[in-house]
Amino acid sequence: MRPIRSAVILATTLVVAACGRGPEAPPPTPTLPEHSASPRASAPPPAEASNVPSETPVRPSVPRITWERLGDSADLSSLLPWQFSDGYLAIGGIPSDPEDDWGVWFSPDGRTWDVSPLSTTVTPCPSWVPRASTSGSVGWAAGGGAVVLGLEYVPGGEPCGEERIVAWRSGDGREWLRSSDFGSTDLLGYPVAVWAAQDRWEAALAERSGATTIWSSAGGDRWERVATISESELDTFGPVLVGGNDGRRVAALRWGEGPGDGLIASTDGRSWQPQAVEGLPVEATENESWVVKPVLAPDGPAPFWLVTAEIEGDRLRTIVLTSPDLVNWEQATFPMPVLVSAVHTPDGIIAVGADPCRETGTACPEVPPVSFISRDGLAWEPIPAPTGPTSFTEGPSGVIGLGDGATWTLTRHTDDQAYLLEGIRAAAREACTVRDELPAGAVAGIECAPNSGPADRVGAYLFPSQETMLSAYFGRLAEEGISPESGGCPRTPGDGAYFPTAGDAASEPHRTGCFINEFGTANYRITYPESRVYVGVLGRDGDLASLGAWVWEGNLDTPGSPTIWREGQAAAGS
Repeated sequence: MRPIRSAVILATTLVVAACGRGPEAPPPTPTLPEHSASPRASAPPPAEASNVPSETPVRPSVPRITWERLGDSADLSSLLPWQFSDGYLAIGGIPSDPEDDWGVWFSPDGRTWDVSPLSTTVTPCPSWVPRASTSGSVGWAAGGGAVVLGLEYVPGGEPCGEERIVAWRSGDGREWLRSSDFGSTDLLGYPVAVWAAQDRWEAALAERSGATTIWSSAGGDRWERVATISESELDTFGPVLVGGNDGRRVAALRWGEGPGDGLIASTDGRSWQPQAVEGLPVEATENESWVVKPVLAPDGPAPFWLVTAEIEGDRLRTIVLTSPDLVNWEQATFPMPVLVSAVHTPDGIIAVGADPCRETGTACPEVPPVSFISRDGLAWEPIPAPTGPTSFTEGPSGVIGLGDGATWTLTRHTDDQAYLLEGIRAAAREACTVRDELPAGAVAGIECAPNSGPADRVGAYLFPSQETMLSAYFGRLAEEGISPESGGCPRTPGDGAYFPTAGDAASEPHRTGCFINEFGTANYRITYPESRVYVGVLGRDGDLASLGAWVWEGNLDTPGSPTIWREGQAAAGS
């Protein structure tokens, strides 16, 4: 089984990377129903002359990649890293089960998920509450196969049974088979990591004796111990990388209670040797220690190993180190205290940084994760986004991630599409897709589907001039029988200027219009003339007042403007 390159998941103690590139998928462009938020093109009434010059706006420089929300993921706890050829896999709970039973979730596209239960409910002792018979902790998907390791209650022993290590394997992500006995019936401890290298599965276990051991299996069914890394329970085996032409495994290992840890490496999984890293051990004060984390192996446009050293103490910080050959190293400081996870993409390395809360005796400020992009692993630029995943994996529909209770997809945009998406308010910037069907004269469109609130769809459209924008706006209102300057929004359907004017109000380009469509659904329309952006908002019902209040939510200016879209809103963290 040849491992395929994919994501790295540090948050679940398993870090992976390798060679090869999965298929790239274009941004989804679903066909929307007739009552979509899209401003349908029609023959508009003659538009009043604009009092602002018509020019193509100068677009700010924004990355062509961003995170788009696919849906909720409250039940998913960790993605299986690497690439599964049929879709995506994740470990998670079963929401309808009150006893915390769990399973492996499968999705063909990152949007819809089905679970295969891998536990039953047991009561180990008569006085205990029921609980899941097994629990999954680490997993790996490579090509057409996947393996998950976890713990299983074994009857007998003291006081009411013990937990032993068990493995499950699957060839399709839906049907899972339990392995034969993992070692022997008295093998107790817990799995630390599992990975695919060359044509075998390998795993690291922390055994109850205190030893850290390496196990190997050709098919994920029968496992044999092939190496003992350490006999000391104080030593800690960490994340693993797999890469290079020789299938080199690189892992972190902390020796006892020392101030820091280092790397070990192997080309066969059986013989492991210390791996020197120029710049490690890091220079640290007496009160500091460090944690080394392998992050990415060489791949495609990034032909180097990426390793981090988290320095803990009075000030938490992360050093990133890169090497093309594990001999010559360069280093730099990461922009945030911790690099959480990273993934290779054609555009560069995407990483998520965080500032974790530390016990200081005072309240911890909430600092959301930030996505960054880098070509060389040393210089990092932030990606404007309201939020995003903290772990990634890759599959047939591209890179997806988990974070903030949702699943996300990594999507490429043109500058115009990124500009539109960046301006949509964070509360509405969910499940966003590129619009291919545009109103007459528009050059780009983005449509989002908020998970909550009175709006079902929010569409933003960019035009080359105010004239074309206003023609689309007035034309859409004319379809619904709404005349210019008919007023009333949001109390009753109508149109009007939201900026005061000393002259002809009908010529003022800052406009809002609203109506109830043929399906009985409230609609709100807004123009932003300086940006040449027209926004359409489709409600969930016929409540115009609630929809209008939501469109203006948070406005503190006088006269102000609707807050559903504002230039640079994502970059400003709004």
